[in-house]
Amino acid sequence: MSVKASTNSANDRPAAWTRVVGLPKDNADFMEKYQSYSSSNEITEEEEKQLNLIDEQIDRADREIEYKMDLDEFRIKFIEEGDFSGRLKNWQMAEADFCINWLSHKKHQLEQEMDRDIQWLKDKYANKLKQFEDKIVAAQKYYDLAYQQWLSENWQSQNAYADNLLHPIAQVSK
Repeated sequence: MSVKASTNSANDRPAAWTRVVGLPKDNADFMEKYQSYSSSNEITEEEEKQLNLIDEQIDRADREIEYKMDLDEFRIKFIEEGDFSGRLKNWQMAEADFCINWLSHKKHQLEQEMDRDIQWLKDKYANKLKQFEDKIVAAQKYYDLAYQQWLSENWQSQNAYADNLLHPIAQVSK
């Protein structure tokens, strides 16, 4: 049995793959349509606020569902095993203790996420700042070279002017 070595060209790909993925030339029209659609329908500030509000509501609903599921799991465990510490005398105390711990854990996760985001922003802006600093240094070098060139040209023109002034005097003294 011989096996054909793949060169990753379009001719080597199975027909099914080509139908699913398509070739770049087949997608050119699609990309143009998408780009024109995405650039012509920009989101207004009010729409962005509404989308953020919807995202917050979804996040809140997700947290409530997660909390209820975790609380149900805790309730089953509390009923089956009880409280080994002896601190929790009834279900209300156990539920309040669970709530405190659950919220503290979520707060800690949010703080870690915020720290990561802040670090990412610091890195992002540090890189941008470094690029601007490098460009400023390059522009300063360009300025310094231009200034040196001006000094050189100015010095030459001043010396030429001085030579022209001295030249008649030098001829008279001969």
